Amino acid sequence: MNKFAIPVLMIMIINGCQKILTVDGTKSGTLSDRQLAAYPMLDENAYLVLKDFESPAQLDDFTLNRKNGRSRIFQSESSSATGTGSLGLSLDTVGDYTLAFTTPIQRWADYNLFLYAVFSNTDQSAVIELKDTAGKSFLHKFQLHKKSWNKLDVDLGEAGEHIDLNCVNQVLFHFEKTGQTKLFLDDLILVDYRKQVRGLVDGPAGSLYSLIDGRQIRVGANGRFELVFYKNKLIAWYDLSTDRPRSNNLLDPSANGVEIVQIATLRNAHIQTALTGTDKDQNVKITIMGEYPNGFPANQIVTYHIHPDGLILLSITQNSKSNQLGIGVTVNKNRGFDAVIGKIRNPAGNSADNRIEYAIFRRIGKRPGADLLIAFKPWKNENLPIRCQLRKNQGTQGMQAMFVSQANIGENSIQGMMRVWPPDIDHLGNAEIYVRKFLETNWPDFKGMGSSEGWQPTYNLEGK
Repeated sequence: MNKFAIPVLMIMIINGCQKILTVDGTKSGTLSDRQLAAYPMLDENAYLVLKDFESPAQLDDFTLNRKNGRSRIFQSESSSATGTGSLGLSLDTVGDYTLAFTTPIQRWADYNLFLYAVFSNTDQSAVIELKDTAGKSFLHKFQLHKKSWNKLDVDLGEAGEHIDLNCVNQVLFHFEKTGQTKLFLDDLILVDYRKQVRGLVDGPAGSLYSLIDGRQIRVGANGRFELVFYKNKLIAWYDLSTDRPRSNNLLDPSANGVEIVQIATLRNAHIQTALTGTDKDQNVKITIMGEYPNGFPANQIVTYHIHPDGLILLSITQNSKSNQLGIGVTVNKNRGFDAVIGKIRNPAGNSADNRIEYAIFRRIGKRPGADLLIAFKPWKNENLPIRCQLRKNQGTQGMQAMFVSQANIGENSIQGMMRVWPPDIDHLGNAEIYVRKFLETNWPDFKGMGSSEGWQPTYNLEGK
């Protein structure tokens, strides 16, 4: 158990078997069998079993706000997700019901997931609500599939944006228009879920690491930078050379950090992690995939290849429903940034549009630190440039670089780069070196455009 373990979670070692006691002292059974099989994330992570319903006494903290007819709470020994017991709800009259749980442990800040299991006789949607002692609430809708145990969770990182996780006092389960059925609840567990995928946080300087932290994915190079992915977006960037505690997000999280133009809402979106590269050229690959809502038969894929030297290769492929394709990146207005746009053009091209535009968010004043460089290749036979515009983000007033190009209805694809290291990009001349290397080099899945030796800079100091 790590430092976040709470003293009331008592561990006994009996004949080599790990036994767990819940917060109210009842035995939950052998950990290594049913519980770990049902929730593999518990293995090697700190967790706290709030309720396992192995005894009738564990129902004492629950009330049902509608007890008309023969509706009631009972302890079941015939249906359970793990162990031998669960909380049963017999709902007689059709109506709205709320099962209220007053939690005996109010400090949830040391955990990032709340696990629970529900069995339903019917397909239905329901809502779980977390409340703190100040009366603030966080609501999360979930779907129940009939005649099976639904193993569910709440992201406490997201909940912590709405309530105080140091004083959670109630969990409410809201079931609407439910009746003539039975429901069962089991395994209320807090877990501090962390899985190291590659390398070590606080490893050797410059070494690459990636880990799953609750519902977030963190990728970084020790002493240089860290990126955080959450809810299908890149939401945070930290300069570890000046901010080892990761207290100053350089992106603007309220503006969705990095977002894809015209694809703000995805259905069935999820994040997959895969590791690619060799010992010489290591990188971590993050792929975000999803489908459009409303049954539109298309999908979108965004891929980040993250290198330890601060290079991020970015690929966006989508079936477009609009005539625009692009990306917006918004930095935090309070971190000392200003911004400039640079351009280099191929004079041998057959179009004045055959050029690269790139943006630098730089910190060279009273608060120096890591800079952000962004550039995209032209696409469709090099005659459709990705134009860059600097502006204030509406609503948050964060500083935004918007890269947009004409798109076609159907499949479109663009490739770009972001650089979050080294910390002294600062000026257009420094940045141009990295832009030219990006244009010329063939990386896996990224085709270079040949030599840029004859390309000419056309500096344009916009957006100062």
